[in-house]
Amino acid sequence: MIKIIIECSSQINDYLEKYLAIHNITICKSEQIDESSLFIKEINTYDDLSYLEEIKAKYNCYVICIVESQEIVFDIMNIHPLGIWRKNYFIEDSENLADIIENINRNKSVVLEFKSNTNIIVVDTSNIIYIESYSHYLIIHTTNSSFRIRKTISEILKQ
Repeated sequence: MIKIIIECSSQINDYLEKYLAIHNITICKSEQIDESSLFIKEINTYDDLSYLEEIKAKYNCYVICIVESQEIVFDIMNIHPLGIWRKNYFIEDSENLADIIENINRNKSVVLEFKSNTNIIVVDTSNIIYIESYSHYLIIHTTNSSFRIRKTISEILKQ
């Protein structure tokens, strides 16, 4: 069973505690972190990011970052978080948190199929680093390669 650890402002923390209580998911203390933890951390400064990098390196835990500043997002991607939530929209961004936790608990990877020109590309979502929107296309960057498809981000999220 995954351990949930939250280090956020009181507003975000209160919301997540209520959300997790509704889904019967308990929160652990920071000192209980290990490789089976999901660490939800608000990142406001590069010091916060450095701290998170140390935690990720030490425990290789799952991470979700909540950010306000866009300039830090690309640096956050270096630690391969499960998600980067926008501070001003954290309620909307956290709507699928219970599903994320359930998938981690099942240790089940999700496989998606994409059509690119005449090719069918099968991707394990755990290998997706990030998805870039470019005009009417998406560029999906994985650990092994990148490819371009003609879809919207909302279509991929539904898939």
